[in-house]
Amino acid sequence: MAGESGRALAREYGIGEGTIRSRFGQVKKIKVSEAAVKLVEARQAIEALPPMLRPQVNALADTLQQISEMAARSAELAARTAYKMSHIANVQASKLDDMNPDIETARLVAGFTETANKAAYQPLELMKANKEIMKDAGGADEKVTSITRTIVDPGVIA
Repeated sequence: MAGESGRALAREYGIGEGTIRSRFGQVKKIKVSEAAVKLVEARQAIEALPPMLRPQVNALADTLQQISEMAARSAELAARTAYKMSHIANVQASKLDDMNPDIETARLVAGFTETANKAAYQPLELMKANKEIMKDAGGADEKVTSITRTIVDPGVIA
């Protein structure tokens, strides 16, 4: 679905090319068909507008696309920050003596943990919203949840 050839995937995973085609060929056809229908509907909606408004619709669509891409990049950076802060907190926490903890180190751990949790908020909310949208569209199942976990493992961020 990302554009890599079925032959290359079959070779990479040591399976038959027919297996790749049967598994992903239909999915790709359905997605292309659905996208084509939506594109036709969008074009018809734009054509129904007065000609003076059409450029504004295209400009707004471009802006919304850019906002979406920037939000996704921002969430990715925030997830990386959350991971880094969690890692630093963990390293510092491992230095603590359970019987006689150093208060300053404990404060550092708490500060890094709090920063990690705050940084994780945006990416986790974005993932949650995406999952809800997929569920509302009738597409949320274990595969979607699994893919979401693969993209950004919540266990890494927490």
